[in-house]
Amino acid sequence: MLNSKSLPTLVFVLSCSQMLFANVDDISVEELLKYSVQELLTVTVASKREETIYNAPAVLSVTSDKEIGLFNDRNLKQTLSRMPGIYTGGSFYLWPQNMASVRGDLQYQNNHTLILVNGRPARESHDGGKNHPFYLNFPVESLQRVEVIRGPGSVLYGSNAFTAVINLKLKEAPDTPTLQVDASAGSFGHKNAVVHGGAKSGDFGFYTALRLENIEGWPYEGTDE
Repeated sequence: MLNSKSLPTLVFVLSCSQMLFANVDDISVEELLKYSVQELLTVTVASKREETIYNAPAVLSVTSDKEIGLFNDRNLKQTLSRMPGIYTGGSFYLWPQNMASVRGDLQYQNNHTLILVNGRPARESHDGGKNHPFYLNFPVESLQRVEVIRGPGSVLYGSNAFTAVINLKLKEAPDTPTLQVDASAGSFGHKNAVVHGGAKSGDFGFYTALRLENIEGWPYEGTDE
């Protein structure tokens, strides 16, 4: 129920949401009202506990699952590319899609950006920074929100958190069992299929996702003289 004290907060959230979706033509007020104040303004990545984005001691950006769905993101790279201060690209020719550069920090391997899954670090064991499996292959359908700290986070999370920390907050187990299959196909032999869903029974619950993707790549012909 709305009262006079909650109206300023609602107006602020709607204003922020309208700015967030300024480039989307078909967003209506009804779509914006689906976002709760708790969903838009609550984060956990800044201090390892749930708090409002105003009280969090960090420069933060948050993207919810509804925004990911509205923009029809196929991977985490597309989601991050919309966030301020983040450049998604590649490093030379070895790993062409493995980089999320924050605040202009371009590195050979992506070991200056730390990825968390539900607040737990996910460091690649060999070089400590090849994050392209997350950027390109992680099923975004399983995400509740993406929280990004722009700036150092090593005090809380240790190595790799040099210029940014990306926390992938997974969806919780739904009260009603759900199962969904998404599939797509495109040019250059691109095929993608995602199966995701979850269930809950008493204190036990789960939400899981499986993604299968294949692309044949650009056609190439060469002539040797």
